[in-house]
Amino acid sequence: MHWREIKAPKFSSRFLVSLILMSLLLRKSAPSCAAFLDRWLLEVRNCVIEFAASILALLIVATIIVEVLFRKSKSPEMRLNRQRAATWWLIVGVCLSVLLVGGWLLNIFVVGLVLVSGYELCRMLGIKITVFRVVLWLAVFLGYQLSIYGNTLYIFTFTLPFAFLILSILFFANGNIRNATILIFSTTSLLSVLAYSELSESQQFDAQLLLAFLFFATAINDIAQYVWGRLLGRHFIAPTLSPYKTLEGALGGVMTTSILCLFMLPKMIGVHWAKGLLFGMVLSTLGLLGDLFISRIKRVSKTKDSGRLLPGHGGLLDRVDSLLLTAPGFALCVLLG
Repeated sequence: MHWREIKAPKFSSRFLVSLILMSLLLRKSAPSCAAFLDRWLLEVRNCVIEFAASILALLIVATIIVEVLFRKSKSPEMRLNRQRAATWWLIVGVCLSVLLVGGWLLNIFVVGLVLVSGYELCRMLGIKITVFRVVLWLAVFLGYQLSIYGNTLYIFTFTLPFAFLILSILFFANGNIRNATILIFSTTSLLSVLAYSELSESQQFDAQLLLAFLFFATAINDIAQYVWGRLLGRHFIAPTLSPYKTLEGALGGVMTTSILCLFMLPKMIGVHWAKGLLFGMVLSTLGLLGDLFISRIKRVSKTKDSGRLLPGHGGLLDRVDSLLLTAPGFALCVLLG
């Protein structure tokens, strides 16, 4: 076909007017969008780069140590540790993606954490899932959700999980009360993650960056406790609950997490370096206590792992056990600090 035979496309007057208006709008909005993007990048670039570098550096070091130990002793335990390290990279990738997108995807992610971990907890505790119990759980779920949005009583929001934790400890011998309070404790603890957006608006923080720090500081604390424990561990903290938890590992985790908070939190939320150091100590201690609490439940239910969802780690609850206390605890530190 000759080029002269090609007919020019016909455009309606409405299409041409819309095209002109769109070009004018883009012409006026482009500089403002570019300026906004530059300001946003200028504000978060330093924190994001340093934070991401800290995560990757510690994860790389932990992976290298696991590989070195595996080459020295190719035991079944070390093979399991290699699998755990590989799963950690998957966890980091998923969490970073969710936190970068935020919004509705973060809500779905947190609700998924609550549902899966709640199911694993019910299976461990022998709680039979009935319609009546599901309705009661949904009432707690929705009630706590309503207390988050449009509410300024953040102290109540973040202290409620600790209240149910104390109740579960006090009534641990009573199976029904213990099971109910533990389930409510885990539900409200994980749902408190969604309250970070409301808290960040009132405190003028970046919610996604704060949540990213919470997730990965908790994970880094777990990794550091394990690595330091394997390298220097001599004195066991609770051998009947968790045979691999050592005093040296716990102190190493506190040191590592405190140093991370010392350098990151002053830039992220503007606290003094001494408060950042204190927040790191609190975060690491709460992570250890959350792990030991879930280990106590496992011993009562005579269960080694909560599930098989995460290769090398067990179930989802095995991975978020530290988050049950660090999520509301870190928010209280930020709120009161």
